[in-house]
Amino acid sequence: MAYYLSFEECQAIMTMHAQKQTITAIQVATGRDPKTIRKVIRDEDIGHDMVRRTRASKLNPYVDYIEKRWDAGCHNAQVLWEEIRDAGFSGSVSLVKQWVAPLRPQRGIEPAQRYETEPGMQAQCDWADFGTLVYPNGDRRKLYIFIYTMSYSRRLYVEFVHDQRQVTLFACLEHAFTFFGCVPAHILSDNMKPMVIDHPRHGDIVWNPRFVAFAAFHGFEPKVARPFRAKTKGKVERSVQYVRQNFWVRIPDTITFDELNTRVHRWAIDRDQRIHGTTFVKPADRWPTDYAGAAPYDPTHMWVIGNGWHGK
Repeated sequence: MAYYLSFEECQAIMTMHAQKQTITAIQVATGRDPKTIRKVIRDEDIGHDMVRRTRASKLNPYVDYIEKRWDAGCHNAQVLWEEIRDAGFSGSVSLVKQWVAPLRPQRGIEPAQRYETEPGMQAQCDWADFGTLVYPNGDRRKLYIFIYTMSYSRRLYVEFVHDQRQVTLFACLEHAFTFFGCVPAHILSDNMKPMVIDHPRHGDIVWNPRFVAFAAFHGFEPKVARPFRAKTKGKVERSVQYVRQNFWVRIPDTITFDELNTRVHRWAIDRDQRIHGTTFVKPADRWPTDYAGAAPYDPTHMWVIGNGWHGK
């Protein structure tokens, strides 16, 4: 039976089917006709024979390396593929995804309702704990990440910090405004202490007065997720996970704070050129519309505490 598909395309279809993705989802990801997808899924003997032959011909020289990186905690197929590609591997990322698929725990896909915002209307932000940063001289300091996602385009601003103080949050937000050159109408976060004093499940939000003043100063309306509903800000939650799986695994055991932020800044800009897994559009291509819907930001319009700029 002729499918007119490469080994790699058959592999990708089989992997997505094993992960319980629907025919429609596989069609969107591969661009193939549903009838062709069903034929590949039904004819498992041919599909598995394709996988075995493809692995043997291309991945064998890199299997030991992939296994070592997997055991060391790198479970992102894209990162593994980029690393072996730099070492001479000529196959596609789908080969690596197929090879590591049996190593992942299989789980059903939880249906979720997608909530999309209009251009320029919303950004989401969050903190995340990244353990301890070990400097080259042996010094160790607590490490957190601040991540800010423009909801329509999915462009990211990412910055590592050493604390979660309110002054640090204000600095990070202003750095994000400066980077994007705009301020959205709303900024959504969880109930972080620099923003919210109290948010009872069945009561009104008690905002931190200084954060309310900061929001008014920059002209955005603050929003927070309902308690115990992290999915309300799913875009930034997924972005944190993406940083862990795609960026953090590339970082050496020791690195300076400045070098770490330089690398994550470059990485975030590179991500603008990828096809986003939800929108199926590059964030860079959606950005002009997102930017046009937001308010312009004047980088000289900085929040002042006491008699001076808050700084980093």
